Amino acid sequence: DDTVPFSFIDISATGTPLGLTDDGEANVTMPFPFTYFGVTSADLRIGNNGGILFGATTGDIPITNAALPVATPPLSILPFWDDIDSDTGNVYYETQGVAPNRQFIVEWFNRPHFSNVGAATFEVILFEGTNEILFQYLDTNFGNATYDFGASATAGLNLDATTANQYSFNAAVLTDGKAILASLGTVIEV
Repeated sequence: DDTVPFSFIDISATGTPLGLTDDGEANVTMPFPFTYFGVTSADLRIGNNGGILFGATTGDIPITNAALPVATPPLSILPFWDDIDSDTGNVYYETQGVAPNRQFIVEWFNRPHFSNVGAATFEVILFEGTNEILFQYLDTNFGNATYDFGASATAGLNLDATTANQYSFNAAVLTDGKAILASLGTVIEV
């Protein structure tokens, strides 16, 4: 649902910085279990290239995005899968709220496109209990039409090579101030 209100939660001053390098990943354990495509886990592997591997402690978000569904990366949450660099900003995570209604937030803050082109800020919020996923785009203008607003990115939810829910692929539709709420009750078989 891309008609939900935009209400960006900036955690760049309060969240835990991951210090991800270019094409790097880091493992994080959420304080609550989350169910994604029928898999329940608290393990996330957050990638600098604009995505999260769910229920994983190994693997990566490749530098080259693709249309969904795709075999790699499997079981992935992809708000802005693209070749993101690490020259500026950081990737942060933070839990907010009180059980059983907590939110786990991952923010890519002021991250440039490879090779050090402009910067973008966007986030993913995972909701305890409802298992909903919110993508929010604060600033996706890199100052280069080749990359701006998702022109070279993929946004969506991917299970495996046959099942996904793709919002966009190489289309400049991930504009500043956009929010997309996903519920896996609307999984699309492709």
